[in-house]
Amino acid sequence: MISRSIKEYIDNNIVDCNNDLEIAYTIYILLGKVLYYSPLYVRYKLDNLLPSNISLDNPYVNCGTWSSLYNELLLSYGIDSRVVGDKHKYVEFNNGDMKVRADATLYLPDDVFDVSSDLTNIKFGLDILYFRLINNKYRDEFNKSIDKVNTRFGINKGVDYKVLENIKRNIDKSENIIDYGMDFYNSFYSLCDGEVERRQLFERYYPLLFGKVNNDLVDFYDEGIISKHLIMFGDSYCLETKDGFVKKSYDEVIDLIENSNISLKYSTSKDKVYKRM
Repeated sequence: MISRSIKEYIDNNIVDCNNDLEIAYTIYILLGKVLYYSPLYVRYKLDNLLPSNISLDNPYVNCGTWSSLYNELLLSYGIDSRVVGDKHKYVEFNNGDMKVRADATLYLPDDVFDVSSDLTNIKFGLDILYFRLINNKYRDEFNKSIDKVNTRFGINKGVDYKVLENIKRNIDKSENIIDYGMDFYNSFYSLCDGEVERRQLFERYYPLLFGKVNNDLVDFYDEGIISKHLIMFGDSYCLETKDGFVKKSYDEVIDLIENSNISLKYSTSKDKVYKRM
């Protein structure tokens, strides 16, 4: 069962679609704009999420609930689709003889490219990676429909490459790499406040932004569910907050550790912080 708010949101935004592929890709993007990967599932592995409970007011999913919801939406538009997978679930559907795989929650942090999920990519304007053609025989037809929908949404291809090239070009010219890195993250964080999505974005670009700078990275928990970061560069301390990264003084960091509700993620981290300071 699909919640009323989700169904109305999709129905009101399905426009100018000439085939099942364009409808399916449009729904994929629309869901990517409003659904978030569940931070409770990431931290506690709570698997009590139900597709019927997903709404614009309760937009949190895992791979199973996203797949079930997306599949129900495709079926409601008469598209031949099915949920596939065991431990990780995704959706496959047919557009005539064309077979397509849609997997918006796939996240590969250990992949050589360290890419983020499409729930993250869509919100931050990065390349959509996991809406894929299975049988390459229909590549031209597939690309034509994808390009049409991308144009409608103002989505550009090749954004990932441009972001990487921009970092490489500016990181060497920057007089203050710490400030550049903080500004980079904060510009993206302003687009999305999802805890999991921000975490994926941070992990994706951290090595490139700060890999050449001697620093220590500590995870901590604050009022959120997903751990955040304290980055220590010499005498500079950068704290991740719900509003983005902010610089903190030595005394402010000590006060946060000793007198606030922040708790460090690992038992050794507090010793590491004090030793580093």
